[in-house]
Amino acid sequence: MIEIFKTDKIPSDFLEALRLSMNYGFISKREIWNWALKSIELSDKYDPILFDLIEGKEPDGRQIDFALIIRTQNDETDKSFRLLISSINNQVSQGEISLEEAANK
Repeated sequence: MIEIFKTDKIPSDFLEALRLSMNYGFISKREIWNWALKSIELSDKYDPILFDLIEGKEPDGRQIDFALIIRTQNDETDKSFRLLISSINNQVSQGEISLEEAANK
């Protein structure tokens, strides 16, 4: 069973994990559809993404995937930036580049 969030902002990491789980076949689009419906029913506050996940008459894997990508794509930019900073930090720590070179990147 997928965890029900009683909040108006479901964590993006969770949504990305949900998307990947569906794409790799660990959970079905029907399970995500049912989870979204149950989340709306059981919560006073809910994330608007849930309405995007239940759009249409039947679960649509492409629609679910698209909605989750759109929601998490800005966060991916943030993650990429953190990875870049981590990479530069490692290069400085290993003496591959100087602090001055790192500051100019």
